[in-house]
Amino acid sequence: MSVAQAYISSPIDKRELKLFLWFGIATLIFGICGALLNMPYAGLIPGLFLLCALLVRSPIAMLISLFATFSVAVHLGFLTLDTPVLLLLICYWYFNKKKHNIQDEFVWVRRLAWANVVWIGILFTIHINDYDNWQWVVGTGIRLILYFVMFIVTLDIVKELSRKEILHVIRWAWFFSIIVSIIAIYQHYGLGLSRVNSILEAHHAHLGDYATVGALLGGIITVWTERSDERLIGWVSIILALLAVVLSESRASIIGVSVGLAFFGLLGGFRGIVVVSIVVALLYGSGLITQELQKEKGLTFQQSREYITNANLEKANYDVSSVTRVFEWVGVLNFEQKTDILHILCGVGPGNFGEAMRPYTTLYALYVKQPGTSLNGAHNNYLHVLAELGFVGSILFWGFLVFLSYMVLRLGKRGNHRQKNITKITIATTVALFVSGITQETFYSQLGMGNFLGLYLVVIVLILHLKTDKALISQYKDK
Repeated sequence: MSVAQAYISSPIDKRELKLFLWFGIATLIFGICGALLNMPYAGLIPGLFLLCALLVRSPIAMLISLFATFSVAVHLGFLTLDTPVLLLLICYWYFNKKKHNIQDEFVWVRRLAWANVVWIGILFTIHINDYDNWQWVVGTGIRLILYFVMFIVTLDIVKELSRKEILHVIRWAWFFSIIVSIIAIYQHYGLGLSRVNSILEAHHAHLGDYATVGALLGGIITVWTERSDERLIGWVSIILALLAVVLSESRASIIGVSVGLAFFGLLGGFRGIVVVSIVVALLYGSGLITQELQKEKGLTFQQSREYITNANLEKANYDVSSVTRVFEWVGVLNFEQKTDILHILCGVGPGNFGEAMRPYTTLYALYVKQPGTSLNGAHNNYLHVLAELGFVGSILFWGFLVFLSYMVLRLGKRGNHRQKNITKITIATTVALFVSGITQETFYSQLGMGNFLGLYLVVIVLILHLKTDKALISQYKDK
């Protein structure tokens, strides 16, 4: 046995656990203080690397730390605060993986994940020097590869945990999401910020999608717990998360959540419609949405409601964000029509979007009065993946995510009433995120979206393993 294997397999002593606790708390407190001072980048480094060195021997602690860093991490290419945790997760998996053949029900989704890793690796190698843009290619390519590898690693690690341990990790992720929502609300009402980002990176779109998953985590707790006080907190956390979505002013997330709530109402029948109606009434009736329009546009409370219910399409003519998005989409479609078959199939490579699209985004450049300028994203998840990963990459990428949704649906069909309700919430949330991807890169490695793709994949892995208690199955097999 090597020194590394001996270290990883040895028990953790109390001194190490105390260090883990203190450094974990210090990292979180510094992140919160930075957010309260409207400095989301402040104080996120202390103790992180020592913390990661301790976490390598506890998969549960590593997963909790992963969610903690997802909640505060600053996105700098592939060098983010969660990178060491991801690498140590891989190290733990490598030294503890089972030697027997793993032919389980996740074999196909695991193969799809590896196929994405291989394809992105090939594009990364081919296109790294195409546009003299190697920094973006390295950052985006390695980050995407890390997300898929992390999914495979956590899939194998979580299957060894009991349902109680999985719920423990979910509760911690839920706790972090509540902190993010509360800080976002404080930034708006306490600091007076019109567009908030909480303790995430300085981009409101990231908060919008993160809070959407926060509502999902609150829903899981509400459905699964048998404690009335925890169920009440779960309901409150859902309202806080949805309010954080609204305060983020991410229209993509707001529209996505609206569609997701409607979809959940359809899946849940009469009870689902009642639940959605209550949530919408709490947000809409109390004026939490309309007061934002009142503040921004100088409308009265009643006029704000009319603005929401009556579509004034001509307003889009004065909305630079909406108009430029259309010009970006036209530019991508123009590129797909004029480029060669190799770029259609293989794309321009991860991270090369801005440079590759520069000749095709003339309308955008003229509209913003900056000739020759370009953007690093298509502001459309589907067009962006098509442009950077190509037609083959799009099939692999979206095939993987759709297959994940299919596995969640299959979980609901074979599970009890709790699992059926969690399936409905998860599918509705996924629909909301797919809708938000129409105007932003929800599922990708983008500066504006931080580590959201990694967060979503880990949450889905945990949900997929809620179906059985592995400890009970192991005891039964031993007998």
